[in-house]
Amino acid sequence: MRAVRKEPSFSTPRRRRKPRSGPAPARRRAFLAADEEPRRSAGKRKSRKQDTLIGRWRVWYETTFKRYLSMSAVALIVLGGAGVYGLFAGGHVARASEAVMASVYGAMGEAGLRVEHLTLHGRNHASREAIEAAIGLKPGDPILAFDPVAARERLMAVDFVADARVVRQLPNRITVTITEETPFAIWQYKGQLHLISEGGDVISAKGIEQFHDLPMVVGKNAHLAAGGLEALLAQHPAIASEVSAAVYVNSRRWDLHMKSDILVMLPSDKVKAALVKLERLIREQHVLQRAVSVIDMRLPDRTVFRPIGGVTIGGKGERT
Repeated sequence: MRAVRKEPSFSTPRRRRKPRSGPAPARRRAFLAADEEPRRSAGKRKSRKQDTLIGRWRVWYETTFKRYLSMSAVALIVLGGAGVYGLFAGGHVARASEAVMASVYGAMGEAGLRVEHLTLHGRNHASREAIEAAIGLKPGDPILAFDPVAARERLMAVDFVADARVVRQLPNRITVTITEETPFAIWQYKGQLHLISEGGDVISAKGIEQFHDLPMVVGKNAHLAAGGLEALLAQHPAIASEVSAAVYVNSRRWDLHMKSDILVMLPSDKVKAALVKLERLIREQHVLQRAVSVIDMRLPDRTVFRPIGGVTIGGKGERT
């Protein structure tokens, strides 16, 4: 077989590019500088650190000592917090502060800032001993250690005291001004007597004998309804002057006990109309001087009389 001879090509042969032996372009040099130079420098610094004693110490400090130092700081913070909590929970801080304040107040007392005068205004029925006990002062006490707000709160619990004002006047005076409740009636409930105000507040359960001229109300919730009854009786003085006591029946209506030992039974509603009728009977027919024990006005169309020792009689209208 005859070999085919390859004819030479008449096209121009491609030239191979020679590798550049000069410096790389500026962009490539910058890239190489950014990529390779820090690694070379870091390697050099690391080797220099580890080559010397100071370098090895710095490496140990940065890798180990800082870690243990942060853990120790956390432990100290936890232990310190626990210690502070223990001081407060155990009362050590409070006792220490009290001792410091006591020494401060003592020094101020020695300087003349102590209680020497107690002025009281507005007292009429309230006990002076109870007021002084509520204030809680004695001559010579440090005046700056006295708390006027706490003293007022204690005074509000004293019988007859409706309001109080406590003022500390430096260097040595405490002024107390009280406003007393005005006794309105005597309330009897479950065998106990209480002085009450017009609004139904219980004033005191002591010293009631000096208020024997006040009207008496009896029964559950009678102290709350006494003001409304008094307002109605004030419009009928002929009735009010004859009432010795009023009993609140089932918290619904009133029974009036008259000074002539006659019982007047008022209705639960239309009380005004019943009082107008009763006042007319007193003025025109003098029913309170008649021999009756009960005047029953609970029925709207009639008044029923119960004679003393007799049977009940009654009829329509006011003539019965």
